[in-house]
Amino acid sequence: MVTTDDDQAAAEVRLRRSHGMTASTLDRHQGRASAYDVVTEGYNYRLDEIRAALALAQLGRLAGFLDERKRVYQEYLRALSDVPEVAVPFQGRSDEEVGYHIFPVLLRRGVNRAAVIAAMKERGIQVSVHYRPSTGSAPSRVRRSACRGPRTSRRGN
Repeated sequence: MVTTDDDQAAAEVRLRRSHGMTASTLDRHQGRASAYDVVTEGYNYRLDEIRAALALAQLGRLAGFLDERKRVYQEYLRALSDVPEVAVPFQGRSDEEVGYHIFPVLLRRGVNRAAVIAAMKERGIQVSVHYRPSTGSAPSRVRRSACRGPRTSRRGN
């Protein structure tokens, strides 16, 4: 589900959600269009009725979800405030910009990341490396370009 107040973005999403077709099956069925063109790359990202109903019900609970995530975020901040090996990025942003869906941390230079991950796993805490540099992804390896990011690549491992 995508929500936006940008009419141009909404039109682009609607176009791409249905294979990039200029008229939907429903438009053609109801006589609003008799043909269509495929004007851009698109996908089959339409929700069926059950998933749409669930999504609408969940939207009604969104404020509560975000409040709980913020509470947990603040609890994590308090718990880590005296741990000098850990820095928490992105603090001080407006609540309107943050969903608190992950709790990223930066480990200080010299901290063994693998050991930290293993210790967290032993305690039943899920940890993963997010936002790895795209220069190491499969598509990037296939089409290596002259543009390299040595600093990014070094930090991503």
